[in-house]
Amino acid sequence: FQTEGHGSKYAVPLMMMETLLGDFDPSSGAIAMNNKTSKLSIDLGEQGAATAFKTFNLTYKDTGLFGAYLTCADNKAEDAMWYTLHNMVRLAHKTTDGEVEYAKIALKAKLVAELGTNSGVAGDLAGSLSNYGRAVSLAETFARVDAVTAADIRETASKFINDEDHALAGIGQIFELPDYNWIRRRSYWLRY
Repeated sequence: FQTEGHGSKYAVPLMMMETLLGDFDPSSGAIAMNNKTSKLSIDLGEQGAATAFKTFNLTYKDTGLFGAYLTCADNKAEDAMWYTLHNMVRLAHKTTDGEVEYAKIALKAKLVAELGTNSGVAGDLAGSLSNYGRAVSLAETFARVDAVTAADIRETASKFINDEDHALAGIGQIFELPDYNWIRRRSYWLRY
């Protein structure tokens, strides 16, 4: 899904949405996918719809890209897409305060972990300088994260995911991968 650039008011809520949706890589030796805290991870794991996934949020100067990478069996592509879209759209309607508090803690931990290496510090500094023209402190980033509410997440998901067009690429045996219209129809919920 297309988003806005790094200077947008939606940049931090999008980072938190990425954290809320989560990721799973079986080669990491982590706990089973259906025992993770992400609702998307639980759904994909319990249904066996995907073997690995990662959500991403890429921001550039004036645009961005939000979405998910999925690895699944050829006969599970439709299920994997359904659970992924359901959980993305759910953020526009049912994000809770508890989920947001979890996402704040998880995002802060991820940011600190990224600064644990010299390359992480250099990458963060380079990104700050190119995006903002100055070094952004960890305290400032944490303050931005702490300021995000569940309403901000719902607003951001409504703006960029709910009933919006998408881009899709598939590799491998994708004969069960749904077509554009099927996926587009699941980018919104009929709610009365």
